[in-house]
Amino acid sequence: MSLTAAADLFVHPGLIQTLGIVPVDLAPGRAEARFAVQAGHGQHHGFVHAGAAATLADHTAGAASTSLLQPGQAVLTVEFKINLLKPLVGRELTAKAEVVRAGRQIHVVEVRLYVTDPAATEPVAIALVTLCVVQDPGTSA
Repeated sequence: MSLTAAADLFVHPGLIQTLGIVPVDLAPGRAEARFAVQAGHGQHHGFVHAGAAATLADHTAGAASTSLLQPGQAVLTVEFKINLLKPLVGRELTAKAEVVRAGRQIHVVEVRLYVTDPAATEPVAIALVTLCVVQDPGTSA
């Protein structure tokens, strides 16, 4: 298990830092992350853009999955589906991911997204993410 590797997914430059996604909680097979909603996250009606929500869901799923990997392994998303249940309006968007199945080659992760202020007790979106276990490109074969 690699909680350190899961946490490291949030510190590298790129889209995750641009969106302001930060980890909240990491545990074996689980991850929670969020971002504070900014004007740049919006779409033409002022709601959080589905692309920003999907990125948060996908990345949080990757962190949950990564927490179960062995050294030298990584995961890549091969498919995901997101259902946007309500308009995404709030001060923060939070994703809570849980690994449903961690196979030798394929992991399946369910992610529920919530908004705060107004606090939502029910998810505003649900994603199902399928990831493939691969050799970490940062390690030698």
